[in-house]
Formats: sequence, C-alpha cells, structure tokens
Amino acid sequence: MSTQTNSGIQQLLEAEKVARSIVEKARQHRIQRLKDARQEAKREIEEYAVTKEKEFKDLESKASGVYSQAEEETKKQVEENFGTIKENANKNSDKVVEAILAISCNVK
Repeated sequence: MSTQTNSGIQQLLEAEKVARSIVEKARQHRIQRLKDARQEAKREIEEYAVTKEKEFKDLESKASGVYSQAEEETKKQVEENFGTIKENANKNSDKVVEAILAISCNVK
C-alpha cells in the first residue's frame, strides 16, 4: 500500500507541476496580450491625434483666409469712408471758416 501511496503522491506532485506550468503560461500570455493592447491603443491614439491635428490645421487655414478677406474688405471700406470725409472737409472748409468768422466777428 505504501507503493500505491507513493505512486499517488508522485502523480499528484506531477499534476501540480503541470498545473503550475499551465498557470505560468497563462500569466505570460495575459501579460503579453496587455502589452500588445497598450501598444495598439497608443498607436491608435497617435493616429487619431495626427488626424485631428490635420483637421485643425485645415480649419485654421480656411478661417484665416476668411478673416484676412474680411480684414481686406474692412480696410477698403475704411479707406473709402476716409476719402469721403476728406472730400467733404475740403468742400466745406471755406463755409465753416466763414461761419466761424461771422459768429466771432458779430459782437453784440
């Protein structure tokens, strides 16, 4: 009976070794899968960031084009208005000077 017991114990010890080996392989496999998942996630994040950066640059360039166009139109309008004001000032300066002289010389 002692040989059967020793044989049973040997089988249990052998089964325990096999089980430990299987568990260790499973742990290693899980660790490797986590590493791969992290690398894949990092790559996807970088791709997403590049895509969004490109979209941002495109929108920024379109917006700056719109702003520069609006700025040019505004400058043009200001110059036209300033020219009109200068013309009116030149036309009416004599009348204004006469009115000021008339008022200031007309002492009561």
